[in-house]
Amino acid sequence: MTLAGPKIFDYFKLNISGANVPFEFKEKLTHSINKLFALYGQLIAKEDLKQVVVNLRFFTSKQRFLAYSKEHAPSLKPTAGFYDNGTNEAVIMYYSSEQAITTAIHESVHAINRGIIGNSNKWFNEGMAEYLENITINLSSAIITRNKSWYKNGKLKYRQLPLRKVLSASRKDWNSQSQSNLYSTSWAFIYFLMDDTKRKAKLVKMLKAEQQNLCNTLSFKQTMKIFNMSDRELQNRFSRWLAGPEGSGSLKSKSHLIFYNYMTYQNI
Repeated sequence: MTLAGPKIFDYFKLNISGANVPFEFKEKLTHSINKLFALYGQLIAKEDLKQVVVNLRFFTSKQRFLAYSKEHAPSLKPTAGFYDNGTNEAVIMYYSSEQAITTAIHESVHAINRGIIGNSNKWFNEGMAEYLENITINLSSAIITRNKSWYKNGKLKYRQLPLRKVLSASRKDWNSQSQSNLYSTSWAFIYFLMDDTKRKAKLVKMLKAEQQNLCNTLSFKQTMKIFNMSDRELQNRFSRWLAGPEGSGSLKSKSHLIFYNYMTYQNI
């Protein structure tokens, strides 16, 4: 009941705790995450939005951050931040303003996903976080640029994995040597879906299906039913997009521009 929350549009609360970070940083971060949630308001019908609380805890001491990580996420590999699903808290190591905002947005996406759709497939949860972490806000618009962790010089930095493997990957797979490939391909696949109106509609349909049961995740078969095509056809379309002029060949000069007032996307 707490996870589902009331279905209201007065939906979003942000709590910042821990180390004292600059006031300007807090203002910029708060504005960015509020716009981030507004983006979800474009993807999900108003009546399907649920109240979300995002709790961010910052550390400026690496020693204290590692001690807190060991207590709350003992199996975590070295990182600049993590999201604790059990306590609904995103924990961020503050090295610099730019890094901390990127990490905070990434972890906030996990909190928003948890609040709106509950349990979700790892490819979607991480793919959306990687897609949105570089969002920059400008009044009533925002720009989503390519993630340099996974893209460089016109191509993915890590070998593209087959979508069948990505969409059905287990937690064990995500902790294996294929982790970077899974992150990279998941990010690119989300970019692919958000790059076209019809494909974005399929993503929206998938989100609505995920909301039907907050504890379960869609199976590979259920996901492919939403796309209404074979995994081979979806793979071919994705691969052509990556290889063709509208994919990696032009991604080096392509960003997604969102107009919140009109709820539209443009590619620039």
